[in-house]
Amino acid sequence: MLADKAYDADRIRASLREKGAFANIPPKSNRRSKPYFSTWLYRQRNLIERFFAKLKHFRQVSTRYDKLAENFLAMVQLALMRLWLRVYESSCNCGCFPRTSAEAHTSGCRILKEGNSHEALCRTGPVDGKHAQVCIVDENGRKLVSEKVESSPEPIAAMLGRYGPVERAVIETGRMSPAICLGLRELGVSVVCIDARQAHQSLNAMKANKTDPHDAAGLAQLARTGFYKEVRVKSPAAHGVRSVVTARGHLVEARVRLDNMIRGLCATFGYRPGPGQGRAFLERIMQAAHIPGLGEAIASLLAVRAELVEQIKEMDRRLRIIANQSQACEILMTIPGVGVQTSAAFAAAVDEAGRFRQSRNAGAYFGLVPRRHQSGELDWTGRITKQRDGTVRKLLYEAANSILTRSRETFALKTWAMKIAKRRGLKKARVALARRLAVIMHAMLRDGTLFQA
Repeated sequence: MLADKAYDADRIRASLREKGAFANIPPKSNRRSKPYFSTWLYRQRNLIERFFAKLKHFRQVSTRYDKLAENFLAMVQLALMRLWLRVYESSCNCGCFPRTSAEAHTSGCRILKEGNSHEALCRTGPVDGKHAQVCIVDENGRKLVSEKVESSPEPIAAMLGRYGPVERAVIETGRMSPAICLGLRELGVSVVCIDARQAHQSLNAMKANKTDPHDAAGLAQLARTGFYKEVRVKSPAAHGVRSVVTARGHLVEARVRLDNMIRGLCATFGYRPGPGQGRAFLERIMQAAHIPGLGEAIASLLAVRAELVEQIKEMDRRLRIIANQSQACEILMTIPGVGVQTSAAFAAAVDEAGRFRQSRNAGAYFGLVPRRHQSGELDWTGRITKQRDGTVRKLLYEAANSILTRSRETFALKTWAMKIAKRRGLKKARVALARRLAVIMHAMLRDGTLFQA
């Protein structure tokens, strides 16, 4: 029995002696007669502590999502198998190396060739994204080839073609992964996109120098074991709609920053234009143009603001065209409070309604479900997870607020949310209604039905 000084008690030693065990516990300094203590044996306790420290890196083990003891024990056994594979099978010359969250934008790809089971991983450089590191390992984890190619689909596909026909490729999520993944599919390469966060958590315990070849080799070892989570790559049309929504959001943020800057400059000269952002606000700002030292600065800022407003209107016009040409947007806009921007962003985020087995998964997909932490007897529920697409989550929240505070219609969904507002408050009612909207909107896209109040 290995334990620290906190367990140095006569009753503990006597209990272990009755069970036929030897207590190798360091004696306290105030003991008159110190029992035998092996320092060498006590040092082996560090191996056990380090083992449990590695075991806690697996989230399903540390937080214990499974309520049944059999399921939890099965997850512990899977984690032990993963640790065993990491130590005894992935110990090649190139090593297995971690990736930090700062490099989550890089990409990777695993190749399975015919004949010998070879696996390759292609990784985009973390600085400029111009090059990708390709590493090929065999079924035993031994590195066969490691090359740097241009980070685009054609050079990667050409490099993979030199080593035989490709049966499957795995690419990691990142800013360049959609273009590379879709490009490789057009070239006839079967690609599977994997979750970068899950890959990072799996490789977190592997320590080494941070280089592109080492990162590629480490991710190749992860791809070889098959321990990854597949992620769906959206279509080019969905990315196009998302780019318009994102650009409009940044333009609105820039206009708000300019308005706040104008208010700050006016306050320095003792003039307060007051709240607002429309024509009345501009008229009040123009009244401060005669103040010496302030008029030129305000004129420049107002000129830039006018251009931003025009570009925002142009983005709104493009969104209206997209919504008019999309049947999905027309279906979603039958819901009170859901407009052009919310419907277009939601349809682009879902892309294909069939990829969700149940409509209630849409609420969890956009991070609108409570966070849960469970460990043994500890089980608590926190705030929402705020995972995935923050833009769609914000738009769903605004749509819920519009239903609760602006819509004059009375229907079952609004009545349900108003009951929550009376019982738990308006903020939680907005979040609950936003989640319910996500579920209803996905069901409408899946069935092709209109909203029924």
